[in-house]
This record gives sequence, C-alpha cells and structure tokens, in this order.
Amino acid sequence: MKHFFNRIYILLSNLQSKIAFYPSLFAIFGFLTAFLLIYLENQGISEYLIKKAPMLMVNDGSTALSILTACITGLISMMVFSFSMVMVLLNQAASNYSPSLLRKMPLPRW
Repeated sequence: MKHFFNRIYILLSNLQSKIAFYPSLFAIFGFLTAFLLIYLENQGISEYLIKKAPMLMVNDGSTALSILTACITGLISMMVFSFSMVMVLLNQAASNYSPSLLRKMPLPRW
C-alpha cells in the first residue's frame, strides 16, 4: 500500500511542472466530488434536506436540466480555454525559436 501512495505522490509531483496541471486538478476534484456526493446520498442526505431545508431540493425536471446545462457549459468553456492557452504557448515557442532548435527539443511526456 505504501508503494501505491508513493507512486501517486511521484505522479503528482511530476504533474506539477507540466502544462496539464490545472486541468488535472479540475478532473481530480470532480472525481472526488462525485464520490463524496454518492456517499452522502447513500447516507440519506436527501431526506435530511427535505426535512430541514426544502428550498434546496429541485422538484422540477426542467430546473434540474437547466442546472446540468449550466455545469456542462462551464466545463466545455474550461476545456476550450485550456486548449487555447496550450495553442498560444506552442505558438509563442515556435515563433521565439528557430526550426533547427525546435527539432532538438524533447517532446513533453503526458
């Protein structure tokens, strides 16, 4: 088990210096949030919220669809922004260095 956590620590420390650091953080955060919400639902948080704070519950399907649409739109916007930033960085690197130097640069390992 110690070997597993050691490998994860090495992976995260290597990822910190890469261009995919922030998108990876968002993905890990979303993954952990999904597991947290599944756990809370299995513990019966829906019944608790209905009793204590009924205004937080969504009863209409169209309202739930609107919330889901807003979340997905935000994710797509984040992916487009990340992709455009990568393209800007690659364009700047290509314009600042000569073609012979670019051929000698090592490719990033994702």
